[in-house]
Amino acid sequence: MDTQRESAMTTADKSILRNKRSMEPMEQSLGPTTEIVIPSTGDVPSLEVIEKVGEVRLGDKEKLRSMKFMEEPVEIMIHESIDPNAEQFIFCAVNGEGAGSHHLPWLPRGIPVTVKRKHVERLARAKPISLSTFDTTDATGALAKGIRSRRALAYPFSVIHDPNPRGPSWLKGVLAEA
Repeated sequence: MDTQRESAMTTADKSILRNKRSMEPMEQSLGPTTEIVIPSTGDVPSLEVIEKVGEVRLGDKEKLRSMKFMEEPVEIMIHESIDPNAEQFIFCAVNGEGAGSHHLPWLPRGIPVTVKRKHVERLARAKPISLSTFDTTDATGALAKGIRSRRALAYPFSVIHDPNPRGPSWLKGVLAEA
């Protein structure tokens, strides 16, 4: 199986080089990195955790275009992990429909697969937040704690082939959202 995986990766690498529309999500912005400073005295700054979004109503034609766009096939490859405990098959489903063959929800790492765009969106939105703390000084010179948040893709992947010219800009927008 290692030989099959190596040949699949070689094929994917060649495909990426040939395809002018390929895109590396890892090279895109994954949303803001934020830092807050908690002062040693006084009130803690308030944070708006949930962004309020107004009600969106789509016309039937626009909604149908959007649904059709999300059903388009996109060839991707989920990168292998150096973590020996990382899962070899990634669970990916939307509304009960799996991304894998025969609608199974499991996608292999390191092998090019063709999935619907809605499944690519799920992978692109899987961005856990890592929090770390640091010591700093506040405006008065007193010791304060800071909190830094960072985002990264839970399952890094490459887009090998996206036949729709709107695909790269759409993915870039999804990756930039928090």
